[in-house]
Amino acid sequence: MLVKGLREVAADVGLKVHINSVGSMFQMFLSEEPVIDYASAKKSDSKRFMEFHRALLQHGVFVPPSQFETCFISAAHSDRDLKETVEAYGQALESS
Repeated sequence: MLVKGLREVAADVGLKVHINSVGSMFQMFLSEEPVIDYASAKKSDSKRFMEFHRALLQHGVFVPPSQFETCFISAAHSDRDLKETVEAYGQALESS
């Protein structure tokens, strides 16, 4: 649900991203190319990611401050939490 929503908001703002996810772990890379290893991760737009990270913080969402780290969700996160997170991602992507 979360990853699908993140892909949708990125598309809505016209930004090409690559989101890797397994189970409850995910990370959004600001990259048009698939990210499959360290070399491809380094091609991501790290400068824009830092702007995006700051914008997410302003919207109340904390994620690791590097594209080289992973986000986690858990059973403690409600559907409402996930919906609000998707909304915050959309707003942060628009402003960064």
